[in-house]
Amino acid sequence: ALYFRRKTMILLKEKEREKQLVREMTIVFAKCIDMKDAYTNGHSARVAKYSVMLARQLGKSEDEVNDIRNIALLHDIGKISIPDSILNKPGRLTDEEFAIMRSHSQRGYDILKEIKIAPDLAIGAGFHHERLDGRGYPRCLKGDEIPEIARIIAVADTIKEDSARAIGELKGMGIKVVMLMSMFAW
Repeated sequence: ALYFRRKTMILLKEKEREKQLVREMTIVFAKCIDMKDAYTNGHSARVAKYSVMLARQLGKSEDEVNDIRNIALLHDIGKISIPDSILNKPGRLTDEEFAIMRSHSQRGYDILKEIKIAPDLAIGAGFHHERLDGRGYPRCLKGDEIPEIARIIAVADTIKEDSARAIGELKGMGIKVVMLMSMFAW
């Protein structure tokens, strides 16, 4: 019995180390994504923070919350394929440039779909700009056609760090209300 206890403890420690490695690698990749886009530096971490808050309010388990954090951290990975001249353009984008910018969702999906063990990574990146009314992109999905993880990230993506009103709503009214308000305000 002592042998099995020790072996179990070793396996549990290895599992925790693997989780830590995934968490730290995800944070590093998110920093790389944000460094490429000077305008939104730190954006991925903020979206992850609010996604975690939303996930907890929705009653997700801690394992699900951790997965959602990682997915949110990588939701804009497709931006690495957008030319710097478009991504960091100080003025208004042309229609052609805007179409290229919008392609980051599909490109993120295409990058992350190769991770077969965690398909929600690709889903979060690919569908986080869909809107309940069907006017989002890249696939113009509506309502429940939009995967839950993408809806969580989409709502978190709309909350601005410097918005005192949004922060107050998160703390005072409960995230479910904010989530519903954000979804219908798109």
